[in-house]
Amino acid sequence: MLGPVSWIMPLFVATSAFGTANAICFAISRVTHVAARERQLPTLLSFLHVRHSTPSPAVILNGLLCFVITFIGNIRTLMDFMSVLNWLIFGAAAVALLVMRWTRSDLKRPIKIPIFIPVIVAAIAAYLLIAPIVEDPDVYYLYVLLFLLVGFLFYIPFVYFKVTFAFIGKEISIVRRLLSSNTAVMHNAAAICR
Repeated sequence: MLGPVSWIMPLFVATSAFGTANAICFAISRVTHVAARERQLPTLLSFLHVRHSTPSPAVILNGLLCFVITFIGNIRTLMDFMSVLNWLIFGAAAVALLVMRWTRSDLKRPIKIPIFIPVIVAAIAAYLLIAPIVEDPDVYYLYVLLFLLVGFLFYIPFVYFKVTFAFIGKEISIVRRLLSSNTAVMHNAAAICR
């Protein structure tokens, strides 16, 4: 159909895929950084590089997790994991918005969206979570569930009950020096936001 310029379509697809992967890498590492800053993940992941202000420990962790998940299976496995987790997060956010709209209707909201939007998002997320499992049940979906349960096992003692270990301070200072990280930037930004 495109004749002599038929090579341009695969080039655009590859460019789009690379751009999406790059954006996801930036976004996921920032989410990990902010979760650590809010004490929902280990403090080590909240460090920023001194010169570049990038969350290098979070980027390294996410890269290692992607490597491990790809090593277990293949790139298709990684995409399946991320798709399930992303739609689970989108659906949970939509349901949380609906619950908060009815249970905490007195809260001031800077943005109020029509109620049908989170209902549609929750329905689409539920379909995109359930349909692949029904169509092609695979053991990888069990891995995703186990991955989430392990997250809860760490969340309950270390975030909910705020359990800490005294020996972690020394290891954090060593890692901070290795990664040229600085917490001062992070703590000043967090103090301004609150």
